[in-house]
Amino acid sequence: MISNVLAEILYSTCKLKAGKSSVLEALSGIQLPRGQNICTRCPLELRMKNATKDEYALIRCKDMEDKRLESFSQISEEVLRCTNILAGTHLGVSSSPIYLTVYKKDIQADLTLIDLPGILSKNFIKVLFSSYLL
Repeated sequence: MISNVLAEILYSTCKLKAGKSSVLEALSGIQLPRGQNICTRCPLELRMKNATKDEYALIRCKDMEDKRLESFSQISEEVLRCTNILAGTHLGVSSSPIYLTVYKKDIQADLTLIDLPGILSKNFIKVLFSSYLL
């Protein structure tokens, strides 16, 4: 029962392009892919961790090993590459997540943020909700 209510709330929140990725960019200080149409076509699990030495990022998706990114300017391109692997090069949407861990020196506490695709069906929301929040 509670999952249906929360799925309805998430559906109402996620059904429009509402700048969710922009909020993640503002919180993390990294740039994510942008475009005219739906940009977030796969769930993105963004983990922010404190770096004691070098700053870098690790990214991976289904059927792909961790890839270390030495420059944060590479992140947008790699997220787009993973999106195309998971959801295709057109406007497909996938429930398979992209995992991005960013190690930065100015992180006060570890933080995990999840960005969901902008236009989703209620059933797709329920699947994502059950896999991430339950």
